[in-house]
Amino acid sequence: MTGYRLRVLAGTGSGMEIVVSHELVIGREEQGAGNLRGDREISRRHARVSINEAGVLLVEDLGSTNGTFVNDRRLTAQRVLRAGDRVRVGATTIEVLARERADAGATRPRPQPVLPAGPGAPLATPPTSPFPPRRADQRRPRSKGPIIAAGLFGALVLLALGYLIGHQSGDSSSASTAAEGAPTAGVVYVESNVAMPDANSVLALRYASNGDLHPLRVAEYPTGGAGSEDLTDSGVLDADGQVTLDRAHRLLFAVNQGSDSIAVFHVHADGELSAVQGSPFPSGGAAPASVGVSGNTAIVANKAQDGVRVLSTVAPTYVTFHINGDGSLSQFGPTIDAAPASSPTDAFVAPKYNFVMSTEEGGPFRGFVLGSGGLAQGANSPLDPDPSIFPANLSPIKRWGLGISANPSQPIVYVGMATVNKIAVYTYDRDGALRFVRSVAVPGSELPCWTHVNAAGTRLYTANAGNNTMSVLDTSDALHPKWIQTIKLSGEGNPWNFQIDPSGKMIFLIDPRARMNVAPGEGQTVHTLVIASDGRLSEPSYSPVVLPVGLNVNPFGLAVMATS
Repeated sequence: MTGYRLRVLAGTGSGMEIVVSHELVIGREEQGAGNLRGDREISRRHARVSINEAGVLLVEDLGSTNGTFVNDRRLTAQRVLRAGDRVRVGATTIEVLARERADAGATRPRPQPVLPAGPGAPLATPPTSPFPPRRADQRRPRSKGPIIAAGLFGALVLLALGYLIGHQSGDSSSASTAAEGAPTAGVVYVESNVAMPDANSVLALRYASNGDLHPLRVAEYPTGGAGSEDLTDSGVLDADGQVTLDRAHRLLFAVNQGSDSIAVFHVHADGELSAVQGSPFPSGGAAPASVGVSGNTAIVANKAQDGVRVLSTVAPTYVTFHINGDGSLSQFGPTIDAAPASSPTDAFVAPKYNFVMSTEEGGPFRGFVLGSGGLAQGANSPLDPDPSIFPANLSPIKRWGLGISANPSQPIVYVGMATVNKIAVYTYDRDGALRFVRSVAVPGSELPCWTHVNAAGTRLYTANAGNNTMSVLDTSDALHPKWIQTIKLSGEGNPWNFQIDPSGKMIFLIDPRARMNVAPGEGQTVHTLVIASDGRLSEPSYSPVVLPVGLNVNPFGLAVMATS
């Protein structure tokens, strides 16, 4: 059984070393190593250090009078400990030293759920999972290397203490330990989207050739900024491209929606990330929601909505950046404003004519042409969706689209018309002008908000946020999509962003708790969907896995990279 070694640095028992094999309760009235009755600032039952079923070392305050601090930050929820962390209880400071093999005869109790407090706290009942959620206030210090992790309640980040020390110090033997287990075929990147200062991060989940995410090996990479939050269905989270890879898979971009910046990472051949010097970079507007990449240019849609700040009078913007040789970003070209509260959703880069497109929840579509001087708005943009898409009596505030995909070889785009459960088909031209073709119903769907087309252009997939389903349409005749399947996903959640993996054999989809129709403790998962030869979907028994975020955190964005 795995244990962890601690040392008392100051206060009662200074110099003493302790091995935690399952649980250590610290307090004046506790027995054994946790008894610190000589420290008058410690409560009778002050704090608990424990190891969960995934082997993660955790600390929580037990309602003490003076609080428990990790690296001088007061705990408001259970958090992960790693080598070098210092826990302060009263006048006593305890340092985490290393992970080691402890008494093989010891038994470890099944951990109980711990509810987050403060922002992102549960609104109703505790989670059903026996593992503790990661809270927004568990900030990670920015570092030179990743925080290596492995299996946790299906996905809780294992910040394995010895691994972290080795990786950050360049100890190759420690770093290699994190790669033990089955060979991996690729990495799924998801943004934790924690809406606390300097708490946002990119989570990297490794998958096998069949899309299985077990055994879980997860790494967390701080973005240096804050995310967003929304459970009220107000549109804060309605976007695609929050996490984006360049075509060569050498750089990864992630939005800090709550702090107006873009994080940029170097992507290594094994899927690990390292922050570009100077990251994060100003986004050129308020609350960036989407990043599109075309060659050495990045396009950012700044949504001006993050669920935390009052931004209703701030104009959203579309901005272009040079991607410099070192991965840094330099803004250039015009800034194109949208109406306040219009809430752009995308910076979608189409495969032809340097065409870029967005939808806005204020109503219009926008087409752009990307040139050497940046973005130029298309010939007929902004353009309201065609009236024939909607029932005549539908309120104007519900006449908008969300989720853009494109045929790979023809100038055709597909847009999810979420409020009416349809897909709209448009063509585009070299001037950035959009032309409506038709709309088609997606039976069995509710809020088809995101779309992707396979590499052959023959299948269109939609994620349906309202009823936890995905749908498949036949696009062999690109202008005449035909519905062929709607599949219910395992568990509960709100299907959000998804990607087809590079092999074309599977889809990875993030299914967060993003609306109040999903109970606390549900959602927050990543699904694997297997694509059959006819394009239909099925969900294997090893899907989904749970993400290491708190109950009311809204993880979003998804990018996939093959590593073998």
